[in-house]
Amino acid sequence: MEPDQQQRDKIPFRPLRETSADISLERAACRVVPGETARFPFTLRTEQEAQWIHDLGVVSANPHFDREWAHIVGSSDGPAFLRHYILEIRPTDIRRHQYGTYPLLITWGTPGTHRYVDSQCVLVIRPCVRLKAQPAIAIRPTGELSLSIENCGRLDIDVSVTLSHHGSGWSKGWEFELGAEDGPFEFSEQFDLPPDARKPEFDLGISAEGIPLVQMKVRPRRLFFSRKHMATAAAALAAAAVAATFALIGSGTALHPQKITFTSVVSTAPVPGDTYVVTVTGGRSGNPVIYSIDPSSTSVCSVSGSTVTFNQAGSCVIDANQAGNAKYQAAPKAQQTVTVTSPIAQTITFTSTPNGPYFPGNTYVVTATGGGSGNPVTYSIDPSSTWVCSVSGSTVTIGKAPNQGGTCVIDANQAGGGKYQAASQAQQTLTVRSVD
Repeated sequence: MEPDQQQRDKIPFRPLRETSADISLERAACRVVPGETARFPFTLRTEQEAQWIHDLGVVSANPHFDREWAHIVGSSDGPAFLRHYILEIRPTDIRRHQYGTYPLLITWGTPGTHRYVDSQCVLVIRPCVRLKAQPAIAIRPTGELSLSIENCGRLDIDVSVTLSHHGSGWSKGWEFELGAEDGPFEFSEQFDLPPDARKPEFDLGISAEGIPLVQMKVRPRRLFFSRKHMATAAAALAAAAVAATFALIGSGTALHPQKITFTSVVSTAPVPGDTYVVTVTGGRSGNPVIYSIDPSSTSVCSVSGSTVTFNQAGSCVIDANQAGNAKYQAAPKAQQTVTVTSPIAQTITFTSTPNGPYFPGNTYVVTATGGGSGNPVTYSIDPSSTWVCSVSGSTVTIGKAPNQGGTCVIDANQAGGGKYQAASQAQQTLTVRSVD
């Protein structure tokens, strides 16, 4: 090895951080909800070096970041050393643990070389929560906070509401779960006024999954009463406070609503004798969903556990109920209606024709078509003529015992099943003569 090479090998490698490239962001932060697209326009400037879009990348220190959310596109052409791009991030299929803040680095080049540069921006993925009306505070003389809030996403969300009196240390908090399909949630909670309240102004904060969404000042619709008036009015309104829009849990958490949704569907029109296993999804109280038959249709069907048995044609109405508990309201009754149809009739038609008369010892092969149940047509000898003939499968044999003529009556039957009734019995008669 040459001396110069040996000397170079002793020098530890240190990446050069030259100013040969620069990433300039036009937007440093962006807040989106799942399904929205965050856009970070930026410019990449290099020193006469060729640029390739595949040299650009994006990484995050947040381990929940999904690289599939991010795409970098060129927004315009320009000199080789100056190009404009847009980092587009569209969070999809978000789970609850993926809400939060994502520090992002837009990178260009190879790490550890002079061609490597980066620039930081911040993405915040927040739950989709909307206020449907302006929050309101009323003094009656106790305080009451009312707001209408909606979950516009596809996941249940934990929501925190905090009310603080502006100018004192008093605050009050509530927590509840906002279901994905509950619609606007009418939140209404009462609270005792701060003892040192002088200024009628409050700070309202609303957070979802720990992410602040709303910070605003709210003034009561009515002025504070004097302490004397408050004491008098409190006694008059004691009964009304019990009938608040939502019951309170512990120190003031609203009962969560529950909803029952049927998940099972009868695939074909059932007939009497069929059974059906019903399934649903309920609320989060942990209480089971109980099934019963609505009084209007107890003659049509019955239920045991989750198995419904259809007894006769008509409308079978299945009721589903779920009890509440200290945190959840009882779910409104849900119903599913199943139409039970009458079984389809079957008809037997003989396709073979006797060519008698028949004499003792003769045989005859009988054939017939039946209904759509798929069950076979079976043959037997009618009790009135068992002394004349017998049958095995579809072969009828004239007996040798009779020394005089008679008739052989063949009975044909087909069982029902599924949507089909048992077929009405059909008969065919053979003429038998004695041997002279």
